[in-house]
Amino acid sequence: MKSFLINRIKDIQNARILSKHKGKNIRFLKNVRIDAKCVFEAWVSIGESNKLSNCQIGTGSYTGRNVEFGSVKVGRFCSIGSFVRNTGGRHPLSRFVSTHPAFFSTGKAAGFTFGREQKFEEFRYATPPFWVEIGNDVWVGDNVTILDGIKIGDGAVIGANALVTKDIEPYSINVGIPAKKIASRFNQSEIDFLLDVKWWNRDFEWIRDNFNMFDDIEKLRSAL
Repeated sequence: MKSFLINRIKDIQNARILSKHKGKNIRFLKNVRIDAKCVFEAWVSIGESNKLSNCQIGTGSYTGRNVEFGSVKVGRFCSIGSFVRNTGGRHPLSRFVSTHPAFFSTGKAAGFTFGREQKFEEFRYATPPFWVEIGNDVWVGDNVTILDGIKIGDGAVIGANALVTKDIEPYSINVGIPAKKIASRFNQSEIDFLLDVKWWNRDFEWIRDNFNMFDDIEKLRSAL
């Protein structure tokens, strides 16, 4: 009975969110949990069993299964794999005797604290109020974890199972634990062109009408 009520409340809340974004062609797949602070642009698809809170997701972006995002901004035309999540909260690794937040935080993470002042930067924001900012046309593979305070540049690729611990360059390909750049998708001249054109900011109709130029960057450069 309790499980039924929880699911019913969740369904009602999701329906209200969809109603708020009526006409934007947004879809939620099964068992998603989304709070009222989330904002979606058009043509967004949220995958099965996602948990999203305080997120902003841009036009054309979609997520796979079991994505857990808290305070994440996702740009336009992003491909987010399954089991992707971000983390919030840091602990001191030097000078402080203990890593336990009771000694440096007023947040009472364990239900109590010894101090009345914040002694350590516990949370980092990429762009307040978001802990993580994912650019446009970004592809994030399955099972990726992103630490707080991280910005992922436009056009970047994050390989499956990576741990992202620092900012990611635009149009770079990154893999591993921690994630490291192994290549670029284009040469620097082409990257500069794409960052200047920002095709993702064009009308959805323009992109749809000109999608045939997107299978070769030289086609797009010649046209624009």
